[in-house]
Amino acid sequence: MKPILFTILILLGVISTFAQVPTRVYEKGEAFEKHPKFKISQNNSPEKKMPVFDLAPLLAEDEAMKGLDVPFRFGKSFEVNLELKDGKWIKTDSTEVWNIKITSPNAYSLNFIFTKLYLPEGAELYIFNDDGTMVYGPVTEKQNQHGKSYLTDIIQGKSAIIQLSIPITSKEKPELIIQRVVHGYRNIFSNLDIGYGESGPCNEDVACYFPAWQDEADGVVQILLSNGNELCSGSLLNNTAQDYRPFILTAFHCIDIGNPNIDGDPDENGILEQYEIDEAEEWLVRFRFRHTTCGGSTIANGVTYDDTHFRAAWNTTDFALVELEDNIINDTYSVGQKVWLGWDRTGNTPTNGTYIHHPSGDVMKYAYNNDALPETARGSTSSGQNFWYTKIDVGTSDKGTLENGSSGSPVFDQNSRVVGQLNSGFPGCNSTKEFWHGCLFRSWTGDSTDTGRLSNWLQPTGTATTLNSVRQPTPKYSGIENDLCSNSNFSVTNLAPGYAIHHWNGNNVTFPNGNTSSPVLVSPNTTSGQGWVEAVINTGAGQYTMARRNFWIGMPLLPEINSYSPYIWTTAYGEPAAKEYTIYTEQDIVFYDENTNLYGGLVGNFDWTWYLDDGGIYHDEYDYGDEGKMYIFHQPGTVRLRTSVESVGDGCGSTDLSAPVYVVVIEQEYLLSLSPNPASGETTIKIESTKKDKVYKEIEWELEVFDQTQALKAKTNKLTVNTTKIQTSNWKDGVYIVRAKIGDKILTEKLIVKH
Repeated sequence: MKPILFTILILLGVISTFAQVPTRVYEKGEAFEKHPKFKISQNNSPEKKMPVFDLAPLLAEDEAMKGLDVPFRFGKSFEVNLELKDGKWIKTDSTEVWNIKITSPNAYSLNFIFTKLYLPEGAELYIFNDDGTMVYGPVTEKQNQHGKSYLTDIIQGKSAIIQLSIPITSKEKPELIIQRVVHGYRNIFSNLDIGYGESGPCNEDVACYFPAWQDEADGVVQILLSNGNELCSGSLLNNTAQDYRPFILTAFHCIDIGNPNIDGDPDENGILEQYEIDEAEEWLVRFRFRHTTCGGSTIANGVTYDDTHFRAAWNTTDFALVELEDNIINDTYSVGQKVWLGWDRTGNTPTNGTYIHHPSGDVMKYAYNNDALPETARGSTSSGQNFWYTKIDVGTSDKGTLENGSSGSPVFDQNSRVVGQLNSGFPGCNSTKEFWHGCLFRSWTGDSTDTGRLSNWLQPTGTATTLNSVRQPTPKYSGIENDLCSNSNFSVTNLAPGYAIHHWNGNNVTFPNGNTSSPVLVSPNTTSGQGWVEAVINTGAGQYTMARRNFWIGMPLLPEINSYSPYIWTTAYGEPAAKEYTIYTEQDIVFYDENTNLYGGLVGNFDWTWYLDDGGIYHDEYDYGDEGKMYIFHQPGTVRLRTSVESVGDGCGSTDLSAPVYVVVIEQEYLLSLSPNPASGETTIKIESTKKDKVYKEIEWELEVFDQTQALKAKTNKLTVNTTKIQTSNWKDGVYIVRAKIGDKILTEKLIVKH
């Protein structure tokens, strides 16, 4: 039996994962639109049901093990040993599709362990739930297992369909054995239980601390242990060679997986058995299980990696270091989304601590301690060594907590460097919380063996005592302007090690010297029009297509004026097919150039202008949206409005293109007035007749006020008096548009707010 000290600490396990295979979350049914083949399997899959079991003993075991150094358990495993013969094959024109449906009554989630998985080239394996809200895959021949188990992501729901498709021309046959189905009895996807969205209420969403802590968050991971039903946290660490080797720091007790309730249990004795190391080499590691925005409900697209290599571990500081089997710098699903975290091994006392972790199966959370972290023994608050002591106080500037599910997560010092990993503590939200993190500087030399220290893994070169974080390089375009008038060289920079240009694609351009280099010579293939290029990069593990880069080629198009108001065609003013608009005085009308968007808002060499011929009639004008213009005419008459574009230099030449539109302004029956204007606290809005010999008669009208972004600030319906007031005391200084609607007539006036 372990010393009694350990039996009163909560060693914080972990939750949820996904793989060098992506897991996508969709709106209900959306997956079936994006993957039409899923419908084949949804309607034709033989169903295998797991047995119903008594949950009470499992919950009792979980309760008994609270506070013990074991990972967080969320599921029960069933041995099934399902093979291809247990599913159903369906032939289509180009593929053969195999499928099977697994159902476990009352399960909150399902995940699977394959003991054999061999996919021929071109084959794809997906796992998706009944309502199409969660899809794991594709798994391809790149994930073929050679004598190892293969773990899948956790799929929400009580039923999941496994679909395997292979090209009908394939000469090889697939092989698979599903050894175990894991029934999730802890609902890590529900707000009704400890799990997704349901960690302690004092936990802080890490997305609320972006961008300040986004780099650090992109280096924190979740780990699904090889049994498929327990989880732990960890962090991706940089090394002095900065060569992007994927070292993951986590907790020793996530490998040392025995049950301390069993007296003399050899599995958890502070010494790792070979089979425990073998089990750790079949972990599943997931990145970016977090919200995309503060307080939001959308989860970032995740990526997971199967299998690791054990590197080192030491029980004295509760550290373990594994290395992902895959060269994750080559991953095509998450280019630029991972950060190799920096560290500090000086042993200097951190002046504060920041913690990024996955408590109780939740999305990534943030905690903070504003006090220094003294070095103590595990469980001590004042003496000893090997662990940083953290106290998070309620009612102070400290934030959050740590929970079951956070084990192995990093602690960052005041310089955002990792100085240790979480071992144990006393979680909660209503009182002071205490935690212990194994000291990285003690783990550096560890037990002085290669498998018991960090140094020879994280310091292959040099003698640095601190190291900064580094983000996976994100390829960037270079040399591409907003317009292309002659031959130009385009290139891609910031390529990660092992990346190379495979080829370029383009529209309305040619590549005179070929399309497989960087820089690449690009030639316009039209005199005027929209063009684009995209670079396809060979990452070493596949091809990654960069986002398209749009530009305008040559002279801009002739302007095409349109309005948000109806118009009729006319030739009354001498120009064939010109547009004519009829409006009332004091009514606003907005014009825009339909062709502006085609050449990116006339940026680069293009200049753009709106104007009224000969000054027009008495009016006000305002910028509106992206390159639009609003006019309010105050007297009747006819006016010609033009928009023109001018292109200058850079091989495009110089020209002036313009197009007209006519506006017929009819005198309005009513007049809109504002007083005071400018306004501070309030202004009175009044409707008056424009005919001096007419007395105001009761009408019904509607009032709207917009700011310059077109956001509605005030609205009143069914007014029957000719005056009303609006409060402006809380409005920002600026120009607002007041709009009165009387039947089919619209009156508009400008209101200035100035405090």
